[in-house]
Amino acid sequence: MQVKKDKDDPGSKQNLQETLLELKKVFASPLLAESILNKTLLIELKHLQKFCPAGIYIIPQSDNIKIWHGIIFPREGIYRDGIFKYQIHIPPDYPNSPPQVIFVSKVFHPLINSKGVLDLTEKFPKWEPVKCFLVRVIYYIQEIFKLEEYYKKKNEVITPEIQKKVSDCVQQSIEHKYESMPGSSMKFSEFNKYHKLILDKILNQNKEFQ
Repeated sequence: MQVKKDKDDPGSKQNLQETLLELKKVFASPLLAESILNKTLLIELKHLQKFCPAGIYIIPQSDNIKIWHGIIFPREGIYRDGIFKYQIHIPPDYPNSPPQVIFVSKVFHPLINSKGVLDLTEKFPKWEPVKCFLVRVIYYIQEIFKLEEYYKKKNEVITPEIQKKVSDCVQQSIEHKYESMPGSSMKFSEFNKYHKLILDKILNQNKEFQ
């Protein structure tokens, strides 16, 4: 014997469709999407605190977690000694869409355009949400400063003219090292007596634990 279900039965097909429709509306809510994105970014930030590559520092903007401020100190290659500042702008539908990396410092590089935007397609031809994360983008930022490898991959050579332009942008980055990025918590200032007091205190504490 079959039991007839009416429309008031929570297990009926009609009510199931209505429930799914309501759930769809909830998950499409901008507030929920914003909350999920913020939690996703906090998880990625925590991961980066452990696995951020050497010579790179990054921190979200205090009033907007979708903007991250970073700085990289290349330790080798022709960009060595440079101090390059950049921002990562994260779209509302991340990780379905890629972030945008914009260098605040002027960087002469074949993968960085005149507006400072880094071409991510060289590393991520197809952005895949389940594989592409901010930590991979940051490692890519580190990789691009190994310019020799890029030119070798393209079967090209670094000419004296290219070396001169790179050298100029490195020097310019050093000259502007104390300029802080708008909205960034990273502040740079000349070494002074107060910095020395803090440094001495840290060094003395380290000696106590040795």
